[in-house]
Amino acid sequence: MRITVDTRQIERYERDLDLFAKRALPHAAKAATNDNAFDARRIWQEQIRETLITRNTYTERSIKVEKAKGLRLATMRAVVGAEASYMDELEFGGSKTSKGKEGVPLTTTVASGEGQGVQPRRQLGGGKRGRGKLALRNIRLGKENIRARSKRQAIFIKSILAVDSGRKTVFIDNGRKQAIFKITGGKKKQGGKRTKLRMRMLYDLSKRFYTIPKHPTLEPTLKKVEAIMPANYLKALKFQVKRHNLFTGRAAA
Repeated sequence: MRITVDTRQIERYERDLDLFAKRALPHAAKAATNDNAFDARRIWQEQIRETLITRNTYTERSIKVEKAKGLRLATMRAVVGAEASYMDELEFGGSKTSKGKEGVPLTTTVASGEGQGVQPRRQLGGGKRGRGKLALRNIRLGKENIRARSKRQAIFIKSILAVDSGRKTVFIDNGRKQAIFKITGGKKKQGGKRTKLRMRMLYDLSKRFYTIPKHPTLEPTLKKVEAIMPANYLKALKFQVKRHNLFTGRAAA
């Protein structure tokens, strides 16, 4: 008894499976991996824009993607990271310890450009830079010997001396608190009177040790990327199947 079996369809699927495993699947995996990486960069940059106040676009631009290369599934990977050195501290928190005579300079919202008393703090780094802006490294600390009846009077006299010498900042140490203040006003007018003196704290140097709270932007990014990864992989697989005309169900020629 002789049995004839048409195996053309089976052979076609065998060839399709072989092509899928050797070419379509690796290319789909590479495309999906890179799509996930660039989606992560886009979402991370959105998180930075929405949750932080930055001086410029450097923090966003520091988010880089290293694309996946090659087609070996076992070693295939894409890398998303931040070149800005402060992003680790921002994401995971940290601590600072003073190494000098004064404490750790804690930037206030006045120095960061957000305004006095703004909460919660969102500005990155230690204040605005550029021409005409105050920077901690340009502020000289010193203790003048001032005779006064009270600490309040001593602070006032020191501030007036700073104004008269053309300085915009003054370092105040009242024994319990050390800080750098920005001075406005206090200038002499005609007749000897002075304009109203205003002082706003730029840096608080009272603490020798400071714990930096974390402000994660990568963690919420990863949660959003995880939700779209399956769709990216499915899209890449469908593209490769269509590109190579796989699993169409047509009989082999």
